[in-house]
Amino acid sequence: MIAAHNLYTSRRMRSILIVAGVEAAIAFGLGFDRAALGVLAGSLVGLLNYYLIYSAAHSQDGADRSQMQVRLLLRSLSRMGISMLALLVALRFGPEFLLGVLAGVLAETATYMGDAVLLMLKRGR
Repeated sequence: MIAAHNLYTSRRMRSILIVAGVEAAIAFGLGFDRAALGVLAGSLVGLLNYYLIYSAAHSQDGADRSQMQVRLLLRSLSRMGISMLALLVALRFGPEFLLGVLAGVLAETATYMGDAVLLMLKRGR
């Protein structure tokens, strides 16, 4: 069971990095160098945010349900705080970098949307 968790985690993290890499390449290709750097910085925040929730959800598989809910709530609030802090820090480097960081942070969400689309396509078959 642990091996399946680790495999899922490594695949998800790789997907986040691929999405961020594509975003950064597009920004760089369009001439937005600072945005591309922001995407790379933001993707690190996205990876951290993913790991915070994943580790909270899987660290105590046999834990009490109410304890798990509290733990997930606290981790979700922490994720929000980390993302807000990253965006506030990014503001110091200009709007182009800020938008890049936002795109990098949202790379995690893009992978979830990709999963949802694949699931819908699979159900349609």
